[in-house]
Amino acid sequence: MGDKSAETHAKFLAFLKASEEAVWFLARWFSVNHNRAVQIYPTSKAKTHQEWKKHVDQGDLYMRPEGADKFMRYEVKRLGVDFSGPHDWPFKPKFIVCAKHSYDNASPPPSSYFILNRDMTCMAIARGSTHDKWTVEKRMDSRTNVAQEFYFCPMEHVIFHPVVDEEPF
Repeated sequence: MGDKSAETHAKFLAFLKASEEAVWFLARWFSVNHNRAVQIYPTSKAKTHQEWKKHVDQGDLYMRPEGADKFMRYEVKRLGVDFSGPHDWPFKPKFIVCAKHSYDNASPPPSSYFILNRDMTCMAIARGSTHDKWTVEKRMDSRTNVAQEFYFCPMEHVIFHPVVDEEPF
């Protein structure tokens, strides 16, 4: 059991490192291209799987939407697959938002989930405001080979948006 736990934790840390690139990419994109104020909290990494609860993050990205007076929480994920919109979403008809426990335990709950494609040229957005439409299914997490419950958002509530790195000047 110890070896399996250590292997799972090592995989998790590798995925966490890869996701940091996407978080910083979107922070820059929203800040520079869309004039949004953004915040990123420090990332704390557990040395062992047993310590994970002491290192739960406060969210990937906080941003103040245009006209808002407070920062909202956003989660960022990057998939290792290509897509450019709903027509070529590779996991039709399903859209996995996140592990159920991560949303249920988040404080504050995420305003949206930004799911980037491999090249970070398109994102799929699942808004937290559609949470009442989400369903729950138990699946094997392909990253860790551990079964857990996930939230799924109906495709008609997922927004696809190109991520074009234009300079606003």
